[in-house]
Amino acid sequence: MKKQAKGIGIHTIRGSLLLALILLLASVSVTFFIYALRYTDRNVQHNAIDYTVQLIDQVNNDIDSYITYMENISEIVSRNPDVREYLFSQSLSGQEDEALYEKIRDHFRTMLNVREDIYNVAVMAENGRSIIGDGSKKYNPYSDIQNSEWYKQAMDSDGESVLSSSHVQNILTGSYTWVVTLSRRMKNPYNGKLEALLFVDLNYAAISDLCERISLGDRGYIFVLDQQGELLYHPRQQLIYSGIKTEHVQEVMDWTGDYFQVKDEDGKKLYTISRSDETGWTTVGVTYMDELIGNRREIERTYGIVVILVMTFAVFIISLISRRITRPLLVLKNAMQSVDNQQLMKVNLNEMPENEIGSLSQSFNAMTDQIQQLMKENEEEQRQKRASEQRALQAQINPHFLYNTLDSIIWMAESGKNEDVVIMTASLARMMRATLNSQNELVTIEQEMLHVKSYLTIQQMRYRDKLEFEIRIDPDIRSAYIVKLVVQPLVENAIYHGIKYKENKGKVVITGERKGKNVLLTVKDSGQGMDEETLKNIFKKHKVNYTNNGVGVYNVQARLQLHYGEEYGLRYESSPGQGTCAYILIPYIEEVQEHETS
Repeated sequence: MKKQAKGIGIHTIRGSLLLALILLLASVSVTFFIYALRYTDRNVQHNAIDYTVQLIDQVNNDIDSYITYMENISEIVSRNPDVREYLFSQSLSGQEDEALYEKIRDHFRTMLNVREDIYNVAVMAENGRSIIGDGSKKYNPYSDIQNSEWYKQAMDSDGESVLSSSHVQNILTGSYTWVVTLSRRMKNPYNGKLEALLFVDLNYAAISDLCERISLGDRGYIFVLDQQGELLYHPRQQLIYSGIKTEHVQEVMDWTGDYFQVKDEDGKKLYTISRSDETGWTTVGVTYMDELIGNRREIERTYGIVVILVMTFAVFIISLISRRITRPLLVLKNAMQSVDNQQLMKVNLNEMPENEIGSLSQSFNAMTDQIQQLMKENEEEQRQKRASEQRALQAQINPHFLYNTLDSIIWMAESGKNEDVVIMTASLARMMRATLNSQNELVTIEQEMLHVKSYLTIQQMRYRDKLEFEIRIDPDIRSAYIVKLVVQPLVENAIYHGIKYKENKGKVVITGERKGKNVLLTVKDSGQGMDEETLKNIFKKHKVNYTNNGVGVYNVQARLQLHYGEEYGLRYESSPGQGTCAYILIPYIEEVQEHETS
């Protein structure tokens, strides 16, 4: 019973972890943060939409004010007795006619100076009399207003005012301005017939300036439609007319509410709609939803600070209570991490509590002891393996090569070629000395090339008409170290499998150069080459041909990668009839540890 009580007490992991239930406070805080943010999001979004609706309504009211002012101007001009008398009276003398014209023109000039947004005011009677603006510009004789849409609408209106869509007004010479025209027909007071046309042009820039002054975020904008759903104003009007951009005009015309949302290639957008009873126009505000709530980040920051403060206080309390739990775990964790760093560290059991962690620490210490022992055994095994491979290579001098060389020496001696006997015997002696010397596992590239040169000298003297060779090694790599006896087997393969079967003379070229932090050696022959299948299987162990060389490409590759790593070693390029090139990539090493050369 005592052991059971201790098992769930404060000294056990299970009992200690019960204290961590305080973390529920953190979960509650996060839940509060998410709920509060969503709730605030909805309310702020709703308020932002209401504000946007009010903005668009204000723009619509401002446009109505422009149109109302144009209506007032047209009303004032149409009821002006001077205008009526000038247009329709037939009893005016020339002097009276001129004075009345100047008086009306001054009146128009004052009107245009007061309101810069009014581009032009004009009256035109069927009898040929007309007053266009302040008289500073002449009537454009090439202006075909009879075929203009706004003119036709005015002529069909039976005296009611007509508001046109945006268009280019060219009634004045040298002027081509985008305007919105309010026009109406005037009655001749003398016969009651509609015999004159009055029109007022509102500068299109006034509407565009009004729409552009309203900010709907960085990407939002406002556009205006007429009664038929045609664009009166759009900041990207040219792009829409050219088909590069599209707008949700039909949805706007069909929608009966104040706003709706769409999602297209530009993202999620809010369309806010305000329709004018005065003009029949529709003002539309387009707002990107991700910009609608401008203070979302500030709200998130405020809630985040509250949650962080609460969680910080909770973590502080938990840390005070759980310090006794975490400290042994951290000690054990650091000891385990030392295994990855190849620095095995034991756990001080005096710092461990008498619970599951203490038991685990004892097991960990036993494991580290066993790992250290295994590492020592593996290191010794690898050292003995490399030494055995070295001794095996040194013992693998092809008997046929030795016999043939000795036969060649005897033949040369019998033929009296004493100088050749000396050269071949000296070369064979150097080869034997390098091969049978078991002291060094690594040699300099200079020493390796001397061994290869001795071998090639013997072969060249045996195959005088079949073999040439050349060795070109950069001086700055001659003192670098390389694994012993890796180049000669490749040269041997080049002779026996490449050049030997050629009808004419072949050549072996050995080069060496530095490539950054590496050394690249190449053994290139002009032999018969290899087909794709042979080249693909050249590094496979079961494909090694021991009949001639006794070492094989597989063994050379294995030795290089065992010593330097898998990123180094051999690479072959060959094609039938084009010869073969073997590449040896090793790191550039000028100094080696003493045990690597012994």
